Amino acid sequence: MRVDPATYQAEIDAMTSPAFTEAPSGEGRIETYTVIHDQGRPVFAILIGRLEDGRRFLAQIRERLEALIDVPVVGRRIAVAAGNKVNEARLN
Repeated sequence: MRVDPATYQAEIDAMTSPAFTEAPSGEGRIETYTVIHDQGRPVFAILIGRLEDGRRFLAQIRERLEALIDVPVVGRRIAVAAGNKVNEARLN
């Protein structure tokens, strides 16, 4: 039997969440990601990461995408820099 989400949503909403930065810089770790494909080929990855100071960020990876496919990389160290339109990350 499915539980009505209203019974636990208030508890979820009350949880604290990490600070977020729109302009990350430095070292961090991957929290989650997805690789975007075009006609079966990886084009880029969108990731949510966490800087060493605990702030969360959003960035893209455009190089070495094969290192993100079919291997566990959550927690892997990355370098991130703020970009004009998109923050850019690279695998360490």
